[in-house]
Amino acid sequence: MKKYLLIILIIVLAITLTACNSGNGLTNTEDSFITGTVSVLKDGVSSNLSNVVIEIDNKQEVTSENGSYKIEDLDSGKATVRVLKGASNVSSKVVSQSNEDQIVLWENTINIDAGENIVDIPVNTIASVLKYYSEFHNKGVWQIAFYANPLSGKEIESGKVIDPDGKEYTLEPHFGSQWHQYWNLTEPLAGYYTYIVEFADGTQEEFKAEIKLLDFQIDFPNLNYPVANQVIDTVAPTFEFDYIPETDKAYLRIEKKLDNDEWERLDWITVNNAQEYKIKDNILEAGNDYRWTLQTVVSADVFPWSEAKPQYEYFTISK
Repeated sequence: MKKYLLIILIIVLAITLTACNSGNGLTNTEDSFITGTVSVLKDGVSSNLSNVVIEIDNKQEVTSENGSYKIEDLDSGKATVRVLKGASNVSSKVVSQSNEDQIVLWENTINIDAGENIVDIPVNTIASVLKYYSEFHNKGVWQIAFYANPLSGKEIESGKVIDPDGKEYTLEPHFGSQWHQYWNLTEPLAGYYTYIVEFADGTQEEFKAEIKLLDFQIDFPNLNYPVANQVIDTVAPTFEFDYIPETDKAYLRIEKKLDNDEWERLDWITVNNAQEYKIKDNILEAGNDYRWTLQTVVSADVFPWSEAKPQYEYFTISK
């Protein structure tokens, strides 16, 4: 009789332990880990994102200089992964009132299998500073833009940005679930910008982040050839330019002049070196007028993403 009672007790204990483990969908498998790369996106352009926190099962890891991360000794099963950016790991002094000094940039529930789990994570930029040449002002000016992207399961109801002078800018629907707003400045306005987003479920995200004077001090790349309305005799010219070594990415922008004096954008071409780019012979045509510039991403970050676009240079391809 005692033997049967012991067997029953063992079975009950096994069932109880199984229920405890399955209650949260996790099992005690200590050889599971996740690895991947975090990248920041803006206008279809992406760059690896360093110094953000990956959090899963109360374990955290800061991404490396190339945006990679690895978190080991995880239980298999369902778990929530979050990407955080806060005052402890960014120079822009982000202060969030909704998450203990950290902003949740990305959040998703994933299923962790035994062994390696590759989770590459794209996050969106929150604010950008573009320095561009204004023909109207005959000098470099700035465009400030803010973006709001709801986490999974949330819907934006309203939002606004308050600049350091107290002026408010209302966020408006943009693409998909994203909201945004932008405005132009003829002089830098450094200081803390307040970002407030209201969600349909009654929750709110609010924080202040500093755009420093240094964030406005962006160098234009130099455009060296073709310039000054030059007439060239090839449909495959080698564009010559130079930009600062710290530049993260660079894009050659070419536009074709139409009969109504408007300009048609041809394409953004990724430039892989800081001196020249030979264009393919199927993009430009003889007998047409063109203009070009080089847009450089000086700092690809969540706050702020900074880039520069100098004035256009004009040229003609002879017939």
